[in-house]
Amino acid sequence: MEYSQYEYDQHLADPDWTPHETAYLFDLLREYDLRFIVAADRYAYQGPTGVRRRSVEVSPRSQTGPDSRI
Repeated sequence: MEYSQYEYDQHLADPDWTPHETAYLFDLLREYDLRFIVAADRYAYQGPTGVRRRSVEVSPRSQTGPDSRI
């Protein structure tokens, strides 16, 4: 599972996320064969500034969009 710079810019860019954190998430999903529940349980990103973000803080991002009311 990879993405080009164009795909990142068009579909993945988010002001609250760095490209490095997006790569971390994709690597985690690759490691756990797209098992989102397992990846969410293992998610513990520590950015370059030392700020840690856990899966609980990430979940609102996955709940946006046209199907977020489900």
